[in-house]
Amino acid sequence: MRWAIVLLITHPEIQARLQKEIDDVIGPNRQPKMADKTNMPYTSAVLMELQRKANILPFNVMHKTLADTEIANLPIPANTTVLAQISTVLDDPEAFPHPERFNPDRFLNADGKTFNATAVDHLVPFSLGKRQCAGESLARMELFLILVALMQRYTFSVPKGGQLPDMTPVYGGTQFPQPYQCKITLRH
Repeated sequence: MRWAIVLLITHPEIQARLQKEIDDVIGPNRQPKMADKTNMPYTSAVLMELQRKANILPFNVMHKTLADTEIANLPIPANTTVLAQISTVLDDPEAFPHPERFNPDRFLNADGKTFNATAVDHLVPFSLGKRQCAGESLARMELFLILVALMQRYTFSVPKGGQLPDMTPVYGGTQFPQPYQCKITLRH
């Protein structure tokens, strides 16, 4: 959620559009529920773009090849340690034109209601293959419910006299945003 807040602070127009969809579908008082998600394509697109840009775990868990294999005409012997670098997929300009930009619309077709299959297929924030994150469905549910509940009730912005957050990630076991200041305003 730290990346969600910092990205929405730096893109108030996206935050406002997200809040409009939340207001239109859920209103100011009712708690969000997972059944709402099917009627909220822009919210879904924002969540996908947040996951793509945040990429909190840019390196996947290590694997070993079980047998000699070949990828793109490159021979890979058995017992080779393989580390999938998810950021190469999430920042691929063929799948995500101008990947440096925060643009939830990349996940939607021109109608704004259906999803761009190419972008959705290339979104792999929970890893790849048989051993991808076991908690993916729970994480997606929590991300939706928490983000919608926060955006339904609050607007996040740069404090008066403050600066836009530094978007350079801090790297460790994960990557997270630099410390930043945020003004939180009750919406209703």
